[in-house]
Amino acid sequence: MDVDETALALYRAASQQAGEVLARNPDSPGANFVYFAATGRILMADGITKNFFTLVGLDRKYLDRAISLDPRYASALAAKGGTLLDLPTLFGGDPAEGLRLLRRAIAINPGGVGTRVVLAKGLAQQGDVAEARVQARRAAHLACIQGRRKALSEATAILDQLNAPIAKASFH
Repeated sequence: MDVDETALALYRAASQQAGEVLARNPDSPGANFVYFAATGRILMADGITKNFFTLVGLDRKYLDRAISLDPRYASALAAKGGTLLDLPTLFGGDPAEGLRLLRRAIAINPGGVGTRVVLAKGLAQQGDVAEARVQARRAAHLACIQGRRKALSEATAILDQLNAPIAKASFH
């Protein structure tokens, strides 16, 4: 995973600050989520394979805690959904639950562009190409409105793949 040094420094600062908040208030859903997200990015930059089990533990300790403290925390629900889609079943992956959590996150925050992009990818991976197209189009539309170039590029790439003659095969 390529991460520029500026982004990595910001992740380190966010992780440290979230850790400080957690030391004072372990029941902060936001601090649990930020600690999970920032520390996870640092570990991913250092090597997903090397840090796989640490990442899984981070998910279970901090991300699950954020959700248990605030079951309507859309960003945490989306992150958990994405994690369940990405993890192999052997290590706790659960595509059906991942899609359910992503849909729940969208119901709470309909403007979540990144969540819709992940949902579109997950739906395509599960073979629901029609619904994946709908979600990718919505993500592209919202990305335009919100000025989110990277999300627009991701949504467009998904649509390009879904419209290719071998759309189903390219997501497996």
